[in-house]
Amino acid sequence: MANILATKATQKGAPGLTDGFFNGDIAITAMVADPDRLTFYANIAVKKEDDSTVEYTACSSNGKVRKFTDLDDVIKWVRGTYVDIVNVSYTVDGMDEVTKNFKVPTDPLKDAESNKKKYLGYSEKHDSYIADAQTDIARAEGLGWNDPAAHQSLQDLHADYVARKAFLEAEKAYFTARIAFYQGIIDLG
Repeated sequence: MANILATKATQKGAPGLTDGFFNGDIAITAMVADPDRLTFYANIAVKKEDDSTVEYTACSSNGKVRKFTDLDDVIKWVRGTYVDIVNVSYTVDGMDEVTKNFKVPTDPLKDAESNKKKYLGYSEKHDSYIADAQTDIARAEGLGWNDPAAHQSLQDLHADYVARKAFLEAEKAYFTARIAFYQGIIDLG
């Protein structure tokens, strides 16, 4: 498992570790800080222009090692630090600490009803997320972001909206399958 590094940097100070220049490649190692709250520490590896690598642990402005609430938060921190990012890769270290232990339910029917209700809630929320993604896609297409003549960053943003919608639809299909699974248990009950 990765450890917090001796070299630490704040968002504003991190560019100084590379003398303000880097080749655009960043590797993030997120380490589980609290398995119950699913927070992360982050080690950042930045390639300098000479292809050497500088590694450090991300800190808050006060110099304390920062706990990130999710992986998106880590990416936002990095994007706020460096301007010309070309490639970002990340790994999550310590996920084995987060896995749930399976417990056999004492009342399978009650468990199935509870899980069906939970997945119905997820599914309903996803309807609004999918609608939001569709709105973003429609707005982007209305502005011509999907046109091959549009700026590449706008085309990328449009592609991201489309990918997000596809992901949300796939996740909703999973929720629907789980609802059907638990309904099958309820029907047998």
